[in-house]
Amino acid sequence: MEEQRAEEGRPSKEYLNRPLLYPDLQDVWQAWEILSPRRNWLGGMSASPLPISFETVDCYARRYGCSQEEFEDLLYLVARLDAVFIEDLNDRDKKRDDTPKDD
Repeated sequence: MEEQRAEEGRPSKEYLNRPLLYPDLQDVWQAWEILSPRRNWLGGMSASPLPISFETVDCYARRYGCSQEEFEDLLYLVARLDAVFIEDLNDRDKKRDDTPKDD
């Protein structure tokens, strides 16, 4: 079915079901995408992500010339996005750990 969609040049179901992003929040999403890979992780093979640090957001805001108010908004919104990301990742790990293993 997906191959047929691709052959016909139609978008995938995942694309059609993607969350819509308000234009006013595109800069926040872009900031989160840039900052997320710069986070620290705790642990070894099954590492857990730590929240994006204040210092990382502060450095980003200074680099792009954010005002104090813009920085406070960015800090708040990046933290909310990050909390959802971490929660989702933890939920996926828990589901994977709860899945019976074939021995």
